Amino acid sequence: MRTAISNFKNVSTFCLFLVFVFILSAGTKALSQELVIAVPTTDNPPFYYREGDKFRGISLDLAQGAAKKFGLRVEFKSVPLSRSIFLLERGRVDMIAHLIRGQVDIEKVELTTLPHVVETFHFTIRNDSNFTFDGNIEFFKNHRIGIVRGDEHLIYPLDKHNIEVFIVKNEMTLLRILKHGRIDVAIGSKAGLKFHADHLGIGKSIKFLTPPVSHQPISMGISKAYKNAKNFTLALSKHIHEKTASPEYRALLLENNVEPFSATQREHSELH
Repeated sequence: MRTAISNFKNVSTFCLFLVFVFILSAGTKALSQELVIAVPTTDNPPFYYREGDKFRGISLDLAQGAAKKFGLRVEFKSVPLSRSIFLLERGRVDMIAHLIRGQVDIEKVELTTLPHVVETFHFTIRNDSNFTFDGNIEFFKNHRIGIVRGDEHLIYPLDKHNIEVFIVKNEMTLLRILKHGRIDVAIGSKAGLKFHADHLGIGKSIKFLTPPVSHQPISMGISKAYKNAKNFTLALSKHIHEKTASPEYRALLLENNVEPFSATQREHSELH
């Protein structure tokens, strides 16, 4: 019985995908041939960043690969994050490829059903530091903490314990002041801090404490103003489900210090 239901779901999703592809191939005006993807101006590697005149990153590469499969022409639009969400909700851009679900109004934005990455945030220290973290926030009362502006939501537990926090402009600055001893602990995305640390040549000089401060599942968002948005999002979700299940994608995530979406979480996704 379970197999029959699973097969029915797969056939239904595939039929939606065929309808979407048919609309594209027919060349009708029911769906735009262009997909405008908003990219925040502040890089967040390895998820999205600029490399020369190109936009790169795990989330952007996945979105661009899906667009190519569906025959869509991609245009990247660089705007500040808050502005990009404003534009998405009003249909002035079509997609944001790297979103936390709580960042957008779901009445105005379709979200892919399965997150393609889980971004984890950790307390990060120098390798020559000799303390460990057991999950008790009180431990940090006598230490200087640094964080990047925009990630302040991660420090609410510290605020409750009257722990002083230094807020800096970006990950590069955060790593430099950690390296030179101006702070004892940095809080940030493990993947992002490791990416920047490697580029600064100090990747082996830092370590990440567990457990993480926060897990953030990341999805893609499509403006509901985009023509045929619901069917497109379903087709995109199916594509993401297939891609993220591959050994190659898992290896890519691990290579970039990104946590794969777990098998248990996949089992409970709508498309499984």
